[in-house]
Amino acid sequence: MRVPCQHDRQPAKPRTRVLVLLAVTAALSGGAMFVVCDGKSAIDAWMRGQGHHTIEQGTSMGRALAAVPGRLLADAPAPSLGVDIAFTHVQTLRAAQQAAMLRGHIDASTKQSVPAQIVVDSARSKAKLRLKGDNLDHVNTKKLSFRIQIDGDPPVLGLRAFSLQAPATKGFQLEALFHASVRHFGVLSPRYEFVRARYNGDDVGVMALEEHCAKELMERQGRRDSVVVRWQEEQMFAAQVRVRSIDPDIVALDDYRTAPVDSFGSVVYPQQDAAFALLRAFVAGTLAPAQVFDVEELATYLAVCELWGAWHPLRWHNLRFYFDPLSGRLAPIGFDGNLQMRRSIGHLVTPEEPVIARMLTDGEVFAAFRRQLRAVCAAVSDGRLITRLAAVQATALPILQREHWLLQALPLDELRDRAAYLLELQDASFSGRAGDSDLAPLLVSEVAAGRYEMINVARSAVFVHGLRWVRPDGSVRAAELPADWQPWHTIPGKPETGPIPPLALVLTPPTDALGFSLEVEARLDGVGDRHFVRATPQPEAARTTPLPVPDLAVTIAANPWLRLDDDGRTLHAAVGKHRVARTVVLPRGYRLVVAAGTELTFAQDAALVVQGGVSFSGHAGLPIVLAGDGAAGWLGVAVLTGDAATQSRWQHVRVRDTLGVQVGALTFTGGVVFDRGQVELEDVLLSGTSAEDALNVIRAEVKMLRVHVERTASDAFDGDFVRGTLRACEFSAIGGDAIDLSGADVTLHDCRMRDVRDKALSVGEGSRAVATGIVAENTGAGAACKDGSTLDLRDSRLVGARVASVMAYMKKPEYGGAKVLLTKVVCEGDAPVARVQHGSSIVRDGQSIASEAIDVQALYETVMRKR
Repeated sequence: MRVPCQHDRQPAKPRTRVLVLLAVTAALSGGAMFVVCDGKSAIDAWMRGQGHHTIEQGTSMGRALAAVPGRLLADAPAPSLGVDIAFTHVQTLRAAQQAAMLRGHIDASTKQSVPAQIVVDSARSKAKLRLKGDNLDHVNTKKLSFRIQIDGDPPVLGLRAFSLQAPATKGFQLEALFHASVRHFGVLSPRYEFVRARYNGDDVGVMALEEHCAKELMERQGRRDSVVVRWQEEQMFAAQVRVRSIDPDIVALDDYRTAPVDSFGSVVYPQQDAAFALLRAFVAGTLAPAQVFDVEELATYLAVCELWGAWHPLRWHNLRFYFDPLSGRLAPIGFDGNLQMRRSIGHLVTPEEPVIARMLTDGEVFAAFRRQLRAVCAAVSDGRLITRLAAVQATALPILQREHWLLQALPLDELRDRAAYLLELQDASFSGRAGDSDLAPLLVSEVAAGRYEMINVARSAVFVHGLRWVRPDGSVRAAELPADWQPWHTIPGKPETGPIPPLALVLTPPTDALGFSLEVEARLDGVGDRHFVRATPQPEAARTTPLPVPDLAVTIAANPWLRLDDDGRTLHAAVGKHRVARTVVLPRGYRLVVAAGTELTFAQDAALVVQGGVSFSGHAGLPIVLAGDGAAGWLGVAVLTGDAATQSRWQHVRVRDTLGVQVGALTFTGGVVFDRGQVELEDVLLSGTSAEDALNVIRAEVKMLRVHVERTASDAFDGDFVRGTLRACEFSAIGGDAIDLSGADVTLHDCRMRDVRDKALSVGEGSRAVATGIVAENTGAGAACKDGSTLDLRDSRLVGARVASVMAYMKKPEYGGAKVLLTKVVCEGDAPVARVQHGSSIVRDGQSIASEAIDVQALYETVMRKR
């Protein structure tokens, strides 16, 4: 027998037993650790970070995890966008980020813009960017939120002003669903989509791209470029930091009535003062809500927010308003839905916010709101809105799930349930609280030279102890108190409801007043500290609307040729010849009927403005004539229906020598203007206009038959965002374009253009036109298609063009190139048959025309320049 020695190998222990023992030990240790360290909370937190239960609560952990592999393998294309920032500017942003973290919020001092470059594919765009947002979720991760303004060309994904932010800051796909809902009902709302972003080459993952309130937003949604206004929020956020609270009943200056009015961007619009004055008029109560706001669009927006239970976009500091230069009213813009904070069924949002409750005290606004709420709920019940939102979610969700693996879809049946709930409610359910928060202590506004207004923004009285003039260098000069003031003057506390009455103050500034500002020394009742409050320039609140509100009885008395029908809503013009000495503005909702043989001659500074439908029914032998009473011409006629359903019809009407409609604070480009509605023009002659457009139709369904426009200083027919047909129309001796389409969808048959200085047919800004039987003679260009538009031109004849018979190019890079299809088009003359800029296309009878480099800017500064 062999005796083992110490150097012999020991027999191996059973490996399975050891592994089992280790596994049991690890499991027990892990279980103990899980219990001690509250591992379930850690797992829940991790899953929430991946999107689990952030949108809905019904999906179990197991089902959520089981869906991950399929999501990671799914095809989810998204645009790629790079942000390149020089190191020194990165340091500036880091300093701003750190300052915001220390302050506890992002304020104006941390929103310093720096240069950057935005890269999409191989295209680089110069830009300025800054931090954006209010709360720290915009700056406390590598997914910094930026507000970006593109300088020059090219635009980025069709945008020149936009934001990038982490999807979680606005509820992942919920924000896209909110904006899609708002746009579905015809209210302005920005693009909201998702991109993959890189910051200086570092992949930061999926980011939300949100369009800013800029010209592109207006144009893409059928509006003219105009100012966007809001109430400033900076003072409120600063007050929140001071008192360390976001409770409106505690925080100073959380009140729309005390917030200054501001606009977006650096562009100063001609309508800016009018827009500011309107919003201040609403605050002051000098104009009713229905006079300030576009009633239907405001009502629709409130209805959409109520459908979603979205209180956040209704907070006064999140409201954005577009000034409509055609109606002279403010229309809402969808902003900051934040549906992750939406109210559940049983809780209404429109009565919660004082500014909205104030709007709904107007009977006209409230009636429209209830009507639109029923329409919005009906669009949910019949599936129209649900179908659209499902498509939006189906596009956005796969992109988000590549990074947020456990993110779920929103069950859209939630909207069906809320719509059913809302339809059962009575009017009384929407009566809101009108009380407002306590604020402190005084606002002083300079409304005009030497004229000031003081508003007590607190519920307690404020005592004014003195006034003084202060220069920027700190030098002070006492101001003389009004004779009727005591050594201190008491301003009562603000009322619970309605506007805050201002205290008017007229002072004589120092004779060398340049550089002086007024300061008011004031103290809040019960508080020992005195404050010096400096006056800030604020224009006076409007007391009239930009478009005057007429008194019907006064209008009829001044124009005895008008008669009110028995229905109380229709005005008839007496047959015969009548002189109109002053501009006639008919009230909203009134229809004007003019019979054959009627002739209206207008003074040079007079116009006719109808805020409802019109029926002008002339005959071939007895046309209706609208003209000036002298050689100088007259302003023109504007039909402003304000809705899509109102019908306007002209037959055998002659309009001569218009200058361009101007009324109140509004200026229109056309001698004849139709805004919205359904417009039918048959056997109409427009001649001798010096306006920018002889005929301007905006956002309307249009049918034009045998309309003849002649002798214009500029364009003949300008169709902005119109749909419809033009048949057998003629245009001659035109100083600009014969037909100019923007954002339109139009079919043309057998139209003739002759002696046109610029383009016979101009199709631009995303328009679609199909034209057959066109004859264009002696034109600058026979047909020009540009900026994301398409033109299908068939069986036509283009003769004597000076630049080219047909052109396709890009004037506005945010739209992209243009496409033209020519079929059996005869082109005669010495100019090129076609000119195609790189990036656009022209196909003639199946053959592509070679593209070339075209300097469009130089083209418009020379041969195509407007005279």
